[in-house]
Formats: sequence, structure tokens, C-alpha cells
Amino acid sequence: MRPRYLSLLFLCFQPLLAVSPDFTNMGRMLRDNRTAISFIDIAITNLTEMESGDNALKTEIRDKFSEALRLDFNSHLWYLQADYSRTYKDLKESQNILQAVYRRLLENYISETWVMLEEAAPMIVRTRDRTARHLLQLGYRDLETSRQFHQRGFNIKPTLHSNQLQFYTDGIKRIRRARRFAVLALIEARLPPSEKAQFQVVTLDDMKAAQEGDVFRQSNYEKVKNMLVNMVGRQLVPGSFKVTRDGNPVLLRTLEVHQDNYSLIISDRRSVWTELVASLKADERYARRVIPPVTPDPERFSQAEIEAMKAEESRRYTEEPATPVPQP
Repeated sequence: MRPRYLSLLFLCFQPLLAVSPDFTNMGRMLRDNRTAISFIDIAITNLTEMESGDNALKTEIRDKFSEALRLDFNSHLWYLQADYSRTYKDLKESQNILQAVYRRLLENYISETWVMLEEAAPMIVRTRDRTARHLLQLGYRDLETSRQFHQRGFNIKPTLHSNQLQFYTDGIKRIRRARRFAVLALIEARLPPSEKAQFQVVTLDDMKAAQEGDVFRQSNYEKVKNMLVNMVGRQLVPGSFKVTRDGNPVLLRTLEVHQDNYSLIISDRRSVWTELVASLKADERYARRVIPPVTPDPERFSQAEIEAMKAEESRRYTEEPATPVPQP
């Protein structure tokens, strides 16, 4: 009889253990938005600056990204307070801004990759290397596929935020793979035949060491990076590509492009997300903005008292915060 009583008790207390569907749905949407922010942060951080010093694109994208982060941060606070309507409102505004950031960055990727492939094509054609030509063809194929992802994302309904961001994400991943093929085609075309693996002599000791696992194994990223450092130093592969952005020259360094191809932040740069989040936490005006306004009870206060309270509250919200004293 005990199991039966336990099941009845569980059924009686089940409403107390229930979770609001808004809590689950909002939590999933917030996690997806954070994933989108984390992915695009690498592309924003690695965005190359113009030689002329006019970084209008980077400033524009950084400002939009900062606003998207602020709204995402705001929505997380509303979510903790179980105010799901305001969570949804700020989250959708954040996704709207992220859509514009994704689209602009993908367009910049496509234009820069096209120039990279066009500059690499003459060097590869002169060598008559079949492997290099095949790699170059794969780069052009992924470039065209990325354009199709951009077109599909642009034509989709703007309110379908997750679907549009997914199309742009796939386009950025595909354009990065096109850049990988461009770098590999350059290495294959410019590497001397005596240094290629298929032309090197392999001894019996080398085969035994490979079978026993004594050979030091490197990731593909490390292998290509070491090859690039070697070949750029020997001037076999160009160390940079000059492209244009909005009519201004931009210098793409080959090693930086290689790091971005593997979704890694360039070694001498700091994450834009980290910088902006730190500024959000230290902003006092943000703390004032998220405090919900107090609605006076008309049955307890007179009309004059209500007007005075609203004026005082408006003054507290609009006044500028005091300048913080710098810490030594």
C-alpha cells in the first residue's frame, strides 16, 4: 500500500513542483542568443582596421554590438526577476541588432575573400599544380555557397530571428572554409617539390615510429601555421593581401587570416565582448534604468503627493551619475 500512497501524495503536490513554460522557453532563447553573441564576437574582434585610420565599419559594428549586449544583459536581469514579458521584449531587440551585425560582417567577409582568391589565382595558375588548382576551385565553390546563405538569410522574414541568424552563421563558417582553401592552395603551389610529403623519402624506421606512436602529432591548425611562418619568412607566400573596403585600402595579414579561419581570436587582440561587458557592469546609469518605476496608490496618496513623487522619481532617473573616483 505504501507505493500507492506515495503516488497519491506526488499527484497532490505536483502543481507545486511545476515550472512555468515561459521560464523554459525564455531560458532556451537566452542561451541561443548568448551562443550567437559568442560566435560573432570573434569576427568583430578580428576585424581588420583600415590603413588610413578611418575605421567607420568597425566603429559602427562595435556600437551596434554594444547595444545588443546591453539588451541581452538587461533581458537576463528581467529573466531572473521572472518578468518574462520584458525579457522577451529586450531579447528580440537584441536579436534584431545582431541580425544587422551578422549581415554586415558576412558581406565584408565575402568581399575580402573574393579579393584573396583573385590575387592567389595567377600565382597558382602559373605553377600548373593540379592539387593547388583543385584547392582554389574548392575555395570559389565555398565562396558561392556563402553568397547563397547570405541571400537566403536576407530574404527570410525578419521576425524569424533564429532562422536568419543560423543562415548567416552558416555563411560565415563557409566563407572561413573558403579562406582555408585559399591559404592551402598558396602553400601547395609555392612549396618546392622536394619539400612536399609525396616526394620525400620514407625509411623503415619512420614507418615503425609512426606505427608505435612516437611521432609528435600536431593539429591541422598548428601544421598550417608553422608552414605559413616558414614560407612567409622565405618570401614564398605573400605575408599580406591588400583589399578595399568602402573604397579604402585594407591590409589582410596571412597569419591573422589563418587564425580567424579556425575561429580563434588574433593573438595580440582582446575580446570585444569582454571589454563591453566590463563597461556594462560598471555603468551606474544602467542600474537606474533597470529599476522598475513605482506606481503610487491613489487611495493612499493625494494627487499632489503623487505628482511630487513622480517628479522626484523622474529627477533620479534623468540626473547624471557622479564621476567615479579612479582607484590607485
